[in-house]
Amino acid sequence: MRIRSRTAARACPKRRRSAFAGNRDRRPTPRPRLRARPQGPARTRKDGGEWVDTASLVGSTDTGTCERVARPPVVTPGRPGRERERLRLWLERGELEGGRGFWLRDAATGEALSWRDERLARAGAHVVPVAGASRRGEALQDDAFAPGNPVALVPEPENEHDPDALAVWDAGRRLHVGYLPAALAAELELPLQALVLWEWRDAGRRLGLRVIVASPGVWIGRPRPRS
Repeated sequence: MRIRSRTAARACPKRRRSAFAGNRDRRPTPRPRLRARPQGPARTRKDGGEWVDTASLVGSTDTGTCERVARPPVVTPGRPGRERERLRLWLERGELEGGRGFWLRDAATGEALSWRDERLARAGAHVVPVAGASRRGEALQDDAFAPGNPVALVPEPENEHDPDALAVWDAGRRLHVGYLPAALAAELELPLQALVLWEWRDAGRRLGLRVIVASPGVWIGRPRPRS
């Protein structure tokens, strides 16, 4: 048996015996270590998370480990702290007496949606009539305003009656057909997508329009053109 002197013991303290010494079968299985990735883009995982280098994070002192972080939620503008609902819409052809166009259907659930469904507003989509279209009858008859065609929303900050006005033009910005309702236009922020959803007709002439206006995050399945 080897005996150490007190001086040697102070200079080199005795190592503490492991609690698992002599019973290695009960020793817990070590967790796998993540491989460091100090350079290159973050790797995207199937579960929606990302692996990023902790050395690039603010306040991090590690340079050889990686941490998994969640993607930030999409927040609806004007509604702090509220996540925007991801909405996907199909357009289905429909017709009523005096009008024709498209009905809305939720592509995820297959459920039909009314034009006033609250899920549209929560996702940043609105179905509204075009104001002043009846006073622009000649422009209204153009094929560019047929249901399913996209339209352009043009702001008019110099409009003396309403500086928040959003004018509705055809996609090529050749013909002006009217405006979005003033109450809605004051709340919207560009960029937006818009297309003709419904038309009212009488005696073979187009009398009025309804358009769907949505944020870029809303997916709208465009209808196939009629053969």
